[in-house]
Amino acid sequence: MVLGTFHWAGLLVGGALVGLCQPTLRRALAAGLGFGVVVLAVVTLRLALAGTLGEVLGTWPLVGIGIAVALVAGPVGALARGLFGDAPLEQ
Repeated sequence: MVLGTFHWAGLLVGGALVGLCQPTLRRALAAGLGFGVVVLAVVTLRLALAGTLGEVLGTWPLVGIGIAVALVAGPVGALARGLFGDAPLEQ
């Protein structure tokens, strides 16, 4: 998650890591989305603690792109689970 708060490629890597731990592709995509939401929460908390959240939200078009990237890159990274097929993992 540390990489995901600094660079979008970290969101892809994190989404892939949480996706590979899931037994099905559907659950991998949900885990990737959850990962993106957690990263958004962490970044928002960091900005709030630094006292810069208001200024950052004032740049809304750029913030919207950042939110979209976080919500899309996690599930896209989780598609790595699909590379190994949608067969369930052994339990």
